[in-house]
Amino acid sequence: TLLGLWLVRGLAPTRPVLAGFATGAFAGGVAATVYGLHCPESTFVFVGLWYSLGIMACAGLGAVLGRIVLRW
Repeated sequence: TLLGLWLVRGLAPTRPVLAGFATGAFAGGVAATVYGLHCPESTFVFVGLWYSLGIMACAGLGAVLGRIVLRW
């Protein structure tokens, strides 16, 4: 998430919270994909619940940090 925010900072976003949320969601999605390729657990409940919660946690963190880091 921090690397993504650093890259987005150079684009001078006009809505830092939304840009941080999108950056965090992207980072969480990439992390969930990489983890999912190596995790033997693949039940619907496990994937649907825990992967979604992990992605949303990263998106929330990105939104909070985006408000601070992406301000210009």
